[in-house]
Amino acid sequence: MIELFIDNNRVEFVTPPEILYTYQKEEILDLTLIKNEFTKTLEINRTPNNRKIFKHVENNLTNNYTMQPLKYELFCNGEVIEKGYIKLDEIDEEKYYTTVVTTDANGNAT
Repeated sequence: MIELFIDNNRVEFVTPPEILYTYQKEEILDLTLIKNEFTKTLEINRTPNNRKIFKHVENNLTNNYTMQPLKYELFCNGEVIEKGYIKLDEIDEEKYYTTVVTTDANGNAT
């Protein structure tokens, strides 16, 4: 099962996210070996739970806001498979449009 946490809050997905990865066993055991795309986009539905995560900009649909990137962790079956930062790019009535930046174990972009 894939789970995404942003700032220690579990993201609620209406439909399972299409986050597809293929990892070697060694990569799962040592996150420093994982090399994914530097950034990718992710759409997150504006559910009541997810609104708590983005509460700083929740009432601003003009897309005229400044928000610091938030830390995220991606889990697969309870194991962390990826860490990094997520940046909010745009909001509409139904979704948050974000950019996910993957980092290595030392916090450097991969």
